[in-house]
Amino acid sequence: MQNLCVVKGNPTWKAKFLIGCVNTCGRYTTLDYRFTIEGKVGEVSYKTWEKGPDGKNREVLKPFDHPELDNVVCVAYATEKSTGRELVSPPVSIRMAVGEGWYTKDGSKWPTMSQLMLRYRAASYWVSSYAPEMAMGFRTTEEAQDIVDVDYEEVYDSLPAPKPKPTTTSMENAKDKLRNRGSRKTTGDEPANQQPSIDMP
Repeated sequence: MQNLCVVKGNPTWKAKFLIGCVNTCGRYTTLDYRFTIEGKVGEVSYKTWEKGPDGKNREVLKPFDHPELDNVVCVAYATEKSTGRELVSPPVSIRMAVGEGWYTKDGSKWPTMSQLMLRYRAASYWVSSYAPEMAMGFRTTEEAQDIVDVDYEEVYDSLPAPKPKPTTTSMENAKDKLRNRGSRKTTGDEPANQQPSIDMP
């Protein structure tokens, strides 16, 4: 339970706990990582939120201030012992971290601990892809901390007012109208759709 952290009210697993689960379960070899550099981060915009003139938050794109950074890419991999098949995670890169807003988020560890954060995110993707039963549907702590907070506003006033529930009196009135509808007569002595009766001798 030392590796279960509550982030913004939600339980999460530390990434190193999931890595330990993979390494000790016996179904796979030890989880390992490959790093490559694919050029520079370059011109990339990141998502953030700003308040507009009306005071509402809006998603905006801003250009990244350090396009000269190396675009380091990381994948996690392990071999499934029963089949000998190498299992490789989806790639995670610095460009991705910038574009998703993880790198520029206030208090982010990405600028100062990039390689560790790449490992943790790649391991999380590996577990989600090949052994989701280990995480039991929980995000990792690092993933939850990377989620950008957005202020919200109450919108109850804009919702339509609920319709009043029918009272006993109104329901009885409706029943009376239905009863009386069947006994109504058209103008004249006989109903419009009924032939006059003929007395037989």
